[in-house]
Amino acid sequence: MKFFGCVCLFLLPVLVRAQTDIAGSHDVAARRGVVKFSDLTLHRELAPAAASYRERRAVPGFKQSATAVPAVRSAVPVGPSPVAVQSFSALLDDGRYVPPDTMGAVGPNHIMTALNSQIRIHTRTGNTVSTADMAAFWFGVGAVNVFDPHVVFEAGMQRWIFTATADDGAASAVLIAVSQSSDPTADWNLYSVDADPANVVSADYGNVGFNGQWIVVSENMFKNSNGAFDGVRLYLFSKTDLATNGPGAVTRFESRTDNAFSVMPAVTLDAGVPVLYLVEDWDGSAGQLRISTISGSPGTEVLTIGTA
Repeated sequence: MKFFGCVCLFLLPVLVRAQTDIAGSHDVAARRGVVKFSDLTLHRELAPAAASYRERRAVPGFKQSATAVPAVRSAVPVGPSPVAVQSFSALLDDGRYVPPDTMGAVGPNHIMTALNSQIRIHTRTGNTVSTADMAAFWFGVGAVNVFDPHVVFEAGMQRWIFTATADDGAASAVLIAVSQSSDPTADWNLYSVDADPANVVSADYGNVGFNGQWIVVSENMFKNSNGAFDGVRLYLFSKTDLATNGPGAVTRFESRTDNAFSVMPAVTLDAGVPVLYLVEDWDGSAGQLRISTISGSPGTEVLTIGTA
């Protein structure tokens, strides 16, 4: 009796993302200035007196895929988080903005907390050093309605990075500040960049990340005419330029046709990594993430969508 073997090949569908390279356009900040945080007080007259309700703009049913849902690997229990060495309230919501958009970061000697309403700096042991109104901090670069604060501490250059989004319509702006030292109560270099020089779209829901040479702010864009979503823009800055109070050179990248939405730049702690990675929730139904990158030399950077 003879047995004949059979090799069966099952061809399973493989989802391949096409990569897209996007070149940027170059500009400089529309406004810039310097502010000393400890000189600021709670200038409430610079902020709306009544509560400001700013709903997060979203796209219903955005990026739903018809691909099969992959198997989910079981998480391995790792035990509870360690007990906090110290705990204290940083900055309570004063109810003036809905949502308050809470954000904060820890540095070598300070903790900086930012809400849509106010900014507060503590020592690491919880003592309040200084409090300022959000609008007062950005007043010198012409911003009025400021929202979506993000704060990170860049240990490599020992500087604080603070970003926000401002206003709508023709006044829509991307705000970025870099401290002149590791002390956030001292001087900051402030910059305001036109979100869209053509005044067709406005920015919302900014995020920030960095690597060894760049700081990147991402924004969802919405049309001024009807509020429709119109893609994502990335604003690329030189860390050295902002830290030394340079002119605020910026490279804008537009991603309008590939379903990009709420892109998060990575906070890259290894200064030797030349690529800046970006991640987004690509597909809610299948639980997929999409990775994109920014690479290249200063002035010739390239955004590559969908590297993984």
